Amino acid sequence: MRQQEIQYLEYREYIASQESVNKAMIALLAATRLTANALQTTASSMMPLSVIYPQVEHIERFNLRTDVARDLLLTSDEHLTSAAVTYALATHEEFVQGSIALLGRIGMALRYKGKPLTAKQVRPFDMHEVLFESTGQAPPHAWLQCFALIREMRNCVVHSGKLASPWLEKALRDMSADAVSEWKRLTRRPPQTLIDRGRIVPIPEHVFAAFAITKRLGREINWSFARTISAKDWSSIAVRDYAECVRRKADSDGRETRLRNSSSWRRGLIGYARQYYGSLGLNESDLIAAAQREGLWTLMSTP
Repeated sequence: MRQQEIQYLEYREYIASQESVNKAMIALLAATRLTANALQTTASSMMPLSVIYPQVEHIERFNLRTDVARDLLLTSDEHLTSAAVTYALATHEEFVQGSIALLGRIGMALRYKGKPLTAKQVRPFDMHEVLFESTGQAPPHAWLQCFALIREMRNCVVHSGKLASPWLEKALRDMSADAVSEWKRLTRRPPQTLIDRGRIVPIPEHVFAAFAITKRLGREINWSFARTISAKDWSSIAVRDYAECVRRKADSDGRETRLRNSSSWRRGLIGYARQYYGSLGLNESDLIAAAQREGLWTLMSTP
């Protein structure tokens, strides 16, 4: 049974960003179909779109006849999928690199294949392996194989004009039965259909797969942190998180309402830890000790 997810700052921001990107990309995919359907009402018109819909902002940049515009919209899935997958992976890679940096901040040594390394030496293609080895947790192999495939698909879009690369073909060969099963469940087709006559064929199902795969890997990272990071370090993480929240609110309001060493600051910290780090059971004394270590609480005793 998996432990409840810990809502530390980097993870909350990642989930919020992923949800925002996911909704935006799905909205664009749906909008192309809705717009194409709406254009059927003007199918016989020879006038350009800017004449028919002059109130639509930027319509002059898409100033085509209705029939031409509709054909483009109906065949835009491949382009939108390519953009959406790229966006989803960029969001995830930022989160994983940030998680590795968090390990560094609490003094946890980074390792890969038994050798020490620095955060700057971590590359996108081995970042998950570094994180799971450094935390001493078993990596989720099937999900990492699915991620490798979607990542190589993105690389083919960005770097080789959608020509299937040897690395993409290797990622296909390396997929275990479990990985193939997950891929089929997410896309409703075998992973080999990603390539057609030497080129990759992005489809909307790949967008759904990219978000599902990265979301699962985000959770796996969260669970690995829960099992590995000590209560002392979690207390420090929670304190820094709370202090950042207070700072942002002060910047937003134009004034600071919770002063350090005040009873309101202490109560806020305890409530904040309970809300976002509740599954860890951090107690008040641990949190105040962490605040003292961070220089955020300078009293020798709590009021």
